Amino acid sequence: MRRFLFTSLTGTLACLAIPPGVAAQAVPQRVPWTTSRIMGSPEPPPPFRAERLFPELSFRQPVEMIPGPVEGASGDSAGGTQPSQSVRAYVVERGGRVLSFRTDVASPAPDVHVVLDGARQIPGLKAIYGLAFHPRFAENRCCYLCYILEDGRPDGTRVSRFRLTTDDPPIIDPASETILLTFLSGGHNGGSLKFGHDGCLYISTGDGAGPDPPDGLDTGQDVSDLLGAVLRIDVDRAEGDRPYAIPPDNPFVGVAGARPELWAYGFRNPWRMSFDRATGDLWLGDVGWQRFEMVYRVERGGNYGWSVMEGPQLVRTEARRGPTPILPPTHVLDRADAASVTGGFVYHGSKHPELQGCYIFGDWVTGKIWALRHDGARVVSHRELADTRRAIICFYEAPDGELALLDYNAGTIHQLVPHEATPESAAAFPRLLSETGLFTSTADHQPAPGVLPFSINAPRWMDGAVAERFVAFPHNGTLKFARRRGPRPRGVVNPEHGVLVKTISLETRPGDPASRRRIETQILYFSGLDWQNNGGEWFGYTYLWNEEQTDAALVSAAGMEFPITVADPAAPGGERTLLWRVHSRSECYTCHNPWAGYRLAFTEPQLDRLHDYGGGPVDQLQALEQMGVVELAESRSPSAGKGGNGGDAPDAAVVLVDPADEHQPLERRARSYLHVNCAHCHRVGGGGTSLMQLDAGVPLEQARLLGERPSQGTFQLPSPALVRPGEPFASVLYYRMAKTGRGRMPHIGSAEVDWHGLSLIHDWIRSLPAGVDGRPDSSGEARRQSHVSSPPLPSDPAAANLEEWLANPVLALALQRTLAADPGRLNNPRWQEFLQRAGRHSDPIIRDLFETFLPASERVQRLGSRVDPQAILSLSGEPERGRALFWESQALACRNCHRVGEQGTPIGPDLTTIGRLRSREQLLESILDPSRTIEPKYLTYLVETTAGEVHAGLLAAQEAAHVTLRTADNKMLEIPAAAIERLAPQQRSLMPDLLYRDLTAEQLADLLAYLSSLQ
Repeated sequence: MRRFLFTSLTGTLACLAIPPGVAAQAVPQRVPWTTSRIMGSPEPPPPFRAERLFPELSFRQPVEMIPGPVEGASGDSAGGTQPSQSVRAYVVERGGRVLSFRTDVASPAPDVHVVLDGARQIPGLKAIYGLAFHPRFAENRCCYLCYILEDGRPDGTRVSRFRLTTDDPPIIDPASETILLTFLSGGHNGGSLKFGHDGCLYISTGDGAGPDPPDGLDTGQDVSDLLGAVLRIDVDRAEGDRPYAIPPDNPFVGVAGARPELWAYGFRNPWRMSFDRATGDLWLGDVGWQRFEMVYRVERGGNYGWSVMEGPQLVRTEARRGPTPILPPTHVLDRADAASVTGGFVYHGSKHPELQGCYIFGDWVTGKIWALRHDGARVVSHRELADTRRAIICFYEAPDGELALLDYNAGTIHQLVPHEATPESAAAFPRLLSETGLFTSTADHQPAPGVLPFSINAPRWMDGAVAERFVAFPHNGTLKFARRRGPRPRGVVNPEHGVLVKTISLETRPGDPASRRRIETQILYFSGLDWQNNGGEWFGYTYLWNEEQTDAALVSAAGMEFPITVADPAAPGGERTLLWRVHSRSECYTCHNPWAGYRLAFTEPQLDRLHDYGGGPVDQLQALEQMGVVELAESRSPSAGKGGNGGDAPDAAVVLVDPADEHQPLERRARSYLHVNCAHCHRVGGGGTSLMQLDAGVPLEQARLLGERPSQGTFQLPSPALVRPGEPFASVLYYRMAKTGRGRMPHIGSAEVDWHGLSLIHDWIRSLPAGVDGRPDSSGEARRQSHVSSPPLPSDPAAANLEEWLANPVLALALQRTLAADPGRLNNPRWQEFLQRAGRHSDPIIRDLFETFLPASERVQRLGSRVDPQAILSLSGEPERGRALFWESQALACRNCHRVGEQGTPIGPDLTTIGRLRSREQLLESILDPSRTIEPKYLTYLVETTAGEVHAGLLAAQEAAHVTLRTADNKMLEIPAAAIERLAPQQRSLMPDLLYRDLTAEQLADLLAYLSSLQ
């Protein structure tokens, strides 16, 4: 057994020997765990399940399935003619084959026929993504294929016309090919082909690149190429040197520099689109990058934001933008539910009347299926239909309107059928910790036989709480790790119904073990079987301990929060209140996601240490191997599928250390801290929009951290970088750790500043040699300010002009650090008075650094802490009272920025018809979190001048000679272009947050009622 550690800035590995004789200590005999009662799920199953169609039929990596073409016409009872219904369906396999089979054959083996073997019949063909038949197939026998040659070719993606023979069944004649258009191949190709009600062919294209970096070709907002778009062409006419024509009503016809084929743009990887057969609406699923999956009801000329936006959130704030405004997604899914959306169809079948008119779509990674209903203006309902655990690569709409889905991995076809009954396992899932079989004595926290304790190298920050950990695999189950091989080893095999346990406790009198109380026990449960015996995954559940400390009860899926009072000599009155949050099950997934490997603590870098099982310290990882709890095993990588961002996360070839262990090297401690607190999000696919990768196994020079300009806000720091070597106060990573509220890091799992961790990161950044990032050092005043450390402060804050310190975020950071290092100063009444002002500062950049010194009851109220959106939405509200608040409240001052009709000030959005454009939920979200979704024209722009000044406002005008900002007080500020060092949009609304903090719940409901009445 060897251990590895980082020894230098570049991440060089060195061997750390285990002390002699340690491995020779006795390893306990493993006892089988036979008392488990954790099975299934506490939630009832969704209303539908996936049932296999054509049980004897399967395909190799299918990507598309469509009904066969209409061959001719048949007489109807009225003496007229109607199109005959095709009895064949066509399936496209990614490898290049097109096959057809009869859908009306009752035998278990339908008549499958090879229509095209593209890999053999079309030179250079590597993959096929799309197939469509001409609406007048009976006349011209034409079909259209989107196929791929080798990646990276400018003409590597082709859309071609072919003809089918008159054989029965027909085949595609490869010699009949006419290449219509080509575009770059590689990464995200799109490739869906659909004919609209207008007879035009619509083609979806991706951004032509992989997931990292986002939009590597910078094409999402570029209308001069065909990538990241939906194209629309007339295939029935040739025009000039094109074998197709441009419909004259295409939105970019005549626009200088734009490709006239474009119908809409700003997509990342549009995967499957369809037309509503009743309305003609175009629907599309767009695979997201890190955090969101998007569904669009596509409009003519629409710009859907990529890669400035990923759905509702900014990604590349400084990226160029297309010529039309960015439109919001019709619907978004968070990564807790979806990771690679697959577009579907609006349902017009007869089997499920309750789904009539709903858009049905799914997800390739999670296997979930949803239905959303749109009334032409907004989504009016959305619900989960099924959790299939299928790799949903596409949906199929039969001629009668019924839907089916294809499983990419199994190659099978399935339909949705109702659940006949609620499985008993939902009711049987243990509601009390004592019912789980994990403990022989729950009150004594005594594990049951076969439930083994384990320890880790680097605990994460949990607002001062500590944890006890256990592993329990039924009987003698084994978890098979992938071997340490390269940066992304794969092949982890999880034991059926395995459980990882973490009980979190907190000392209400820090330093006094007798005051320790258990708060919650979290379990990660691996369900290898779902309702249909499909493959499983890890699920998180939480049990909340009672006051008597005798048992814990299962917390609902929504989570909960409550106050905890702890002793603190530095706080007013000697006590402070923590607002403890038990996270929802979807929030659990934020950290315990597949890209981080689910098992954040039960990994080789964490387990590779000494542990005492009662007979003296032993090498824990070796002991777990010897007991058969874990096994290092080689395994093959899974198939890449449709090119999402999935995959098993690495057990990095590095051993973590306790960040608080000052005997360890500073850099190793800091990298371990960032790994356990941040790396689960800040990795490819993890959800963090920054490109930095904080896994300790990534060499620092490859972590995209040093000298990298932040993409999600600079907080007005001088010469900011994610980490500016040698300059912690110019490092956004440090600022985010030092603040509270929105944008704080880590943003989940804790709410209080970790002063020891913050000091560690400060010292590590200071230790990095300036210029190590290969970028020029900052200079002048900016460099002087960012080097400010612990300034001398008088005992009486009135003796110094500290307001100047609060006008500068760098000096404010330095002041915060000084105060945190001298808790005794905080008991001084004059300093308490100063902190009351600083903690309520009008600028949230400053306020968020100082409210950490205030009791929780005196801090401003935030979404997720004191405001329950559902509670507000449950109140009816009175529009007239809300109108008075809107126009008369000095605290809200809505009239100072918004217009309704002819009243108000036009700084922010006009609200005259906002009740028709936004749902109550959306309106409330805009009030509680105004920066969550910002219309691009209302983005706040930050201007940094060559003289060191910083200005913020809406971009009123940008000309060659100057830039004009509209400030929050409705003044026009003109800045000469020659004086501008940087101009960039920010992920902040000009509308201040927390405007609602002084309102009652009833008042907020009144305001919401007024806004909803503005129709």
